[in-house]
Amino acid sequence: MGLFSKEACAFCGTEVGMLKRSKLQTKEYICNDCKKKTNPFARMDYTSKDNAQRMMDTLAQEAADFEKSFDSAENRFQSAERSFKTWDLGSHRVQYRCNTRLDYKILNFKYNETPDAEIISKELESDPAITHVSMVHCETTSGILNNIEAVAKTVKALGKVFIVDAMSSFGGIDIEIEKLGIDFIISSANKCIQGVPGFSFIICRRSELAKCEGNAVSLSLDLYDQWKGMEKDGKWRFTSPTHVVLAFAKALEELEAEGGVKARFARYSENNRLLIEKMTALGFRTYLNSNQSPIITTFLYPDTEDFTFEKMYNFIKERGYAIYPGKVTDADVFRIGNIGEIYIEDIEKLCGIFEEFFRDEVQI
Repeated sequence: MGLFSKEACAFCGTEVGMLKRSKLQTKEYICNDCKKKTNPFARMDYTSKDNAQRMMDTLAQEAADFEKSFDSAENRFQSAERSFKTWDLGSHRVQYRCNTRLDYKILNFKYNETPDAEIISKELESDPAITHVSMVHCETTSGILNNIEAVAKTVKALGKVFIVDAMSSFGGIDIEIEKLGIDFIISSANKCIQGVPGFSFIICRRSELAKCEGNAVSLSLDLYDQWKGMEKDGKWRFTSPTHVVLAFAKALEELEAEGGVKARFARYSENNRLLIEKMTALGFRTYLNSNQSPIITTFLYPDTEDFTFEKMYNFIKERGYAIYPGKVTDADVFRIGNIGEIYIEDIEKLCGIFEEFFRDEVQI
């Protein structure tokens, strides 16, 4: 086989040269276009043809299921009878609810649009059986920052319990919990707190927490029981994550030393601003046109046949930085985080690596 010979893709049959294909574990070839339909982190030389096909089928079905929910106003809501499986955090929470057989409705919005308070209001008014409303503040799938202020106003005006998933925003974005009437806000020891992962915490209204007694369908996730245990002896019910607690305490000291949430928000925002400015200068476009959070930024793949995420990822990782593959199902994207111990000099170094990659490896 010559250096410039072409081989047929095992999936679409297109004959491509060596720069536009990868060899599978089963010695067949997959073209770059078909490869984009698989997991961007999967190494093709470790992947069989059957496994690659399963990846493509799964991702295609997830994309179809998601888009189907927008065919009509009626389809915007999904009932408990329908399985809903995607890779974003919000959907993991929904899958848990499916497994516990709780009665719920899902209100879908596209990845690049924020929940509409008017639509939420109409649904709540039409279905008085709904008692709780849960939403994500910062969605790391796309990097969008949802308008919890507008939704909170609607939810509380109708007397519903409001639950906010602030896993990726608490500690990095100022949230006026009491003013907004948030009943439960959930976050983690890592993320914007900048500790290490190992436990989550919930700030909540005690009167609402008291109503949770006996409601849990999970032993380990029984929030009321954990609260009562800590009120009694200050301990976890099971083995305490002592190292995580120590890291969390240190992280809170560092947050205060930095100047608190407002100072950290300013640093994250400047990281995000500079990142978008420099990546735009290199020819990239952001996935979001509005409501961009300072937490994580999603970029569209460059429009060039020579580009593969795997190649770019490895190039950047070899030089000391790591980026994330995309998670939205309606576009080919990758993501760059702006949080943690990241400063302007890190953004400048990273963008310099991107420039080097597209100068020496791929023409954008």
